[in-house]
Amino acid sequence: MSKLKIFGIVCIAFIVLAAIAGFIFYFFYLKPLLDIKPAINQLKSTEYFDQSMIDTLSKYGNKMMKNQTSLSIAIIDNGHVYYYGVERKNDTFSTISNSRYCYQIGSISKVFTSTILAELVVNKEINLDNSIDDYIGFHLNKNLKLTWKELSNHTSGLPSLPNENLIASLSDADNPYVKYDTKWLDSYLKNNIEQDASLNKKHSYSNLGVAVLGNSMGYFKKQSFESLCSQYIFSKYQMNNTFFYEPKHKEKVIPSYDIDGSLATIWELKAFNPAGGIVSNVEDMSQFILAQLDSNNRVMQLTQTPTLINSEKESVGLGWFILKSKLNHKVLFHNGSTINYTSSLSIDLDSRKAIVILSNVNHILTKNNFDALNFALLKYINTAKN
Repeated sequence: MSKLKIFGIVCIAFIVLAAIAGFIFYFFYLKPLLDIKPAINQLKSTEYFDQSMIDTLSKYGNKMMKNQTSLSIAIIDNGHVYYYGVERKNDTFSTISNSRYCYQIGSISKVFTSTILAELVVNKEINLDNSIDDYIGFHLNKNLKLTWKELSNHTSGLPSLPNENLIASLSDADNPYVKYDTKWLDSYLKNNIEQDASLNKKHSYSNLGVAVLGNSMGYFKKQSFESLCSQYIFSKYQMNNTFFYEPKHKEKVIPSYDIDGSLATIWELKAFNPAGGIVSNVEDMSQFILAQLDSNNRVMQLTQTPTLINSEKESVGLGWFILKSKLNHKVLFHNGSTINYTSSLSIDLDSRKAIVILSNVNHILTKNNFDALNFALLKYINTAKN
């Protein structure tokens, strides 16, 4: 038998064995971890959260919530804020008061980043169509030109994450961004950053792009991005329990769990804080939403102005995805996750109603049910509660 045939047989045998091992791993280990048993529904209705809404919470909760998880919900309706909390423990859904519980909000942080950008535009400090290197005090690698608008609406041509992210993530899978500090970013911008030619400045969601956006505003203002958030958003809108996660804040954040039930590490986003590092609660998030609904707030109005049309039903503002609902309403939307924290936010600008849901539900388990819950509640309050 020739060496080539022997090599081919060995390769085929290896592939078959790998497939068998993969099947065994999935069927006997991973699948049981992903399966969610129905929970007993002991949720209680309130003056605002009626039985239909309670049933909706139970329906979607049974699709994605394991024990030790919770949902913290705020609904803004006609200027009033209504809170509701769901906890799953011992295979039972219970109503809890958790409006002050803090969770990582993940990529909803991007809306905050673009809100700062809008503030600087309104103050005539930044022109959206100008390149960032006109402001930050140095040139990017190979004299790359990136505008503020491109970074905010995901048309910068930057990949979602740096090319070396996979290796760094594998070296610390429980905390994959911890190595990306501001020192790394400074070197990356000057020596390594480059556009992905295949994107050709098309709309392509980029955590890296928003990280560059937020930190570039810090370079321009000669202060940290975190201090910009405190100055222009957290303090301005009395968001006193909103912050960027560091290990010293561990006791302030609701713990989260991996799909096997083990206590998870809370991600430190470091230089990627502008893309996903904020921790908040639904009380503070409601303050931010009410500001978004203020028609006299020029900054918030600017974030809601389309800068890119993706389709008839979706455009992009500064940070926001702007959707056309089935009711033909204009809806601002963003969601987020840091694997073991998942969030979803929608604001109907026509009905002036909004929903924010924060949780320690594992993103892998949600399978799009988290946003589906948000939109189901929004549809209900837009129809049944008019």
